[in-house]
Amino acid sequence: MRFHSYFRTHNVGLGRRDEAGEALANLLIEAAQEAVSRLNREIFNSQARPEMAAKLKQLQTSGVIDHENDLHLIGLSGLPEAPPVLLELLSREKDKGSRSAIIDALGHLGFQGVVMPLSNGYAEEDEERRWYILKAMDYIGTPEAVAFIKERGRKDKDTWPKRLADRIAAAR
Repeated sequence: MRFHSYFRTHNVGLGRRDEAGEALANLLIEAAQEAVSRLNREIFNSQARPEMAAKLKQLQTSGVIDHENDLHLIGLSGLPEAPPVLLELLSREKDKGSRSAIIDALGHLGFQGVVMPLSNGYAEEDEERRWYILKAMDYIGTPEAVAFIKERGRKDKDTWPKRLADRIAAAR
């Protein structure tokens, strides 16, 4: 697919080229990071870099706000000591955006021990956070996580979590 054709054809001097280019670059970078993270988790099993522990400690003391990038990196790192710290952060975090970022990071970590705490808090979350929980369950991929998606996600009262659960269930 040639994305530059889209820019030339549809830009028409209205500045869409910059926004489309930025969105595409962001998509490609994040997709590559997630693919490498998953390969590491499932095949390579490389240790997380030492600075990830320092970033985790900073999150623990300072919170998520203004440290979202560090949280994302920790999620991709596979740091084994991260899930309990992130679950504790999730339990005390009130900011909805930060809660979404924590749930997303927990999903990227892929540790099956977070399935129960996330599923227990599912009903109390709003639509966006439930969507992130279902996404995290898909990333984790254990039989318990998939069963949760099929049983609870497909019966969600809101459209977007339900659609995500249906797509995940159809793919499995």
